[in-house]
This record gives sequence, structure tokens and C-alpha cells, in this order.
Amino acid sequence: MRLVAAVHRVPARARRPGPPVPPVAVDHVPRTLGALRKRREFMNISTGERILVDLPELRYQYVFGPTSGGLIVLSDKRTYDVRLLNPLTRQLTSLPNATTLTGSQEQRLSGYSIKFRRVYSAGLADDSTVALHFNQYWLSTAKPGDKRWTRLIVHYPINTGVVASLSFAGRFYCVTEKAIMVVDTSADTPQLVVAAELGDRAVIKLCDRTVRLVDDDGELILVHRIPYDNLNTLREGHQVHRVNLEARTTLPMEGLSGHALFVGDGRLGKVPAVLLPARLSLYVRADTVYSCKHYAATTTGARIVTASSMTAQ
Repeated sequence: MRLVAAVHRVPARARRPGPPVPPVAVDHVPRTLGALRKRREFMNISTGERILVDLPELRYQYVFGPTSGGLIVLSDKRTYDVRLLNPLTRQLTSLPNATTLTGSQEQRLSGYSIKFRRVYSAGLADDSTVALHFNQYWLSTAKPGDKRWTRLIVHYPINTGVVASLSFAGRFYCVTEKAIMVVDTSADTPQLVVAAELGDRAVIKLCDRTVRLVDDDGELILVHRIPYDNLNTLREGHQVHRVNLEARTTLPMEGLSGHALFVGDGRLGKVPAVLLPARLSLYVRADTVYSCKHYAATTTGARIVTASSMTAQ
């Protein structure tokens, strides 16, 4: 089950019709606002089945995410220690303090600024190393028991940042302006190495918030909006590229193998892309990218979401 976690500020019955309420009291009904905030909803993207999970581990935590794969990144509000939570197994992985995410002994993040940081992706770079893509362009790694995070710098072909990232097949991949790169942990200090060249057809800009790496049934694909033309005119649609890790190349592909891709881009930045079988709904078209915009929350706490679809090209 690949999972997508999302924060919900209204009860499930307020969002969609549901079965009649049982005549007896049930323990899973949240009785306080605090209990509601510790609840997350997950969906099986193969069947469409949804479940609600209560997570008391979120108490006294800054909650970052959701991340690809459904993992939740936590930072203790009192100590700023980072933990990675698997919301289904309730397994917690302890990681170094968030103030050391810069990787520098001289320059630390202040405790006050941590709650304003944005985590874009988190996952395994090998059997024991966790990679964290945060602060829009930064990437840091750590293992349980480390005293500080190690920040990775992109040197290929020039110093730049990370545009998008994904934990895929047990390794952590990221997109830069010139290549698909992977976190190499074989040396004493983790570093980024080239996994595949982008080529001339995949034009990636550091500020492009539409770029996504996606796991397409065991294949790594790159998706991004069609860039501006020579007249600086925005063109609708998305480009899809298959990443061939053996040949170290990216090749254009038509469509999304019959799937539909949902991507979000809100006030706080990117949210994970979700690849769904089009058969889940009669209203979802195959080989289509749905771009969802998140707007400011209403006074009732509900979030307004609008969507527009653009066929992948």
C-alpha cells in the first residue's frame, strides 16, 4: 500500500456523505480539537479504500509533511529533536537535532525558525541513512545515532540546489537543473552523484515548482510543465520523461501508462505527487496530469482546493 497523508481540519462526515452514525458511542470519534489534529487519513491508491488513524505521537511536535510514501517528519517543540514516523506501524526513527540541519558547526538554525521550515521529501538513501529535502533547495542526510546532519551540496555542473526529490527503490534521487542525481553513501561522507543526464529536451529551472519525480510501478519518471516558448508565453500541458538508470539517460514518453497524476502547489510549496489508476473514478481521465491549487483556509478551517487537468505530452 502506497499511502498519502493529509492534514484534515474538518470531520470526514463534513466532507462527504458517510454511513449512518452507530447508535452507541464509539471511541474513534474525536472529542476535542486537539484529538482531531492528531488524526490523519490514508488512502489505498489501488482500491480507493480510506482509513483514519489517530496519532498521539504528534503531541508537542512540529509536523512536517506529508512526504512521498506517507512518512511524517516530526520535530519536538521543546528539544527540536527530529523523528521520522511511519503512521501505520507507529515506528519512530530518532534523528539528529533540527538545529544542525545546515551541517555547519558555526551556523545553526534557531529554534524559533524551525517551525517555518518546509519539508518537501524524506526517505531512505540506503538501509540506515535518511535523506531530508527541505527549505526548498537544501538536502541533508543523517543516520540514527549521529550528532548532526550532513548537508549535501550540488556541484554538477555548477553549484545549484535541489528542485525535486523522491525515495525510490531504497535510494534517494533528486532533480537539479542539469541531471537526475542520487545520494551515494558508499564513501565516508554522503555525496550527490549523477544518476542520469537530463538531455536537451528536459528543460528544468531551479525555481520551477511543477517538477516531480514519480514512481510509476517500479519505473522512475520525471514530470514537469511545458516550459515557456521563445516569446515567453506560457504553454499548457506537461512533459513526461522516463529515467533509464542503467543507460543514465532520460527519454520522452507519451502519457502516463494509463494512470492519472495529481500534483499540488500551495502557499507552503510543493506537496507530494500521487499517481492513481484512472479506473478509480469515472471522472478521472487516463494519461492526464491534474494540477491542484491550494488557497488560504476559510474561517471555518476548511481548505478550498480547485483542480485543472492538462493532458501529459
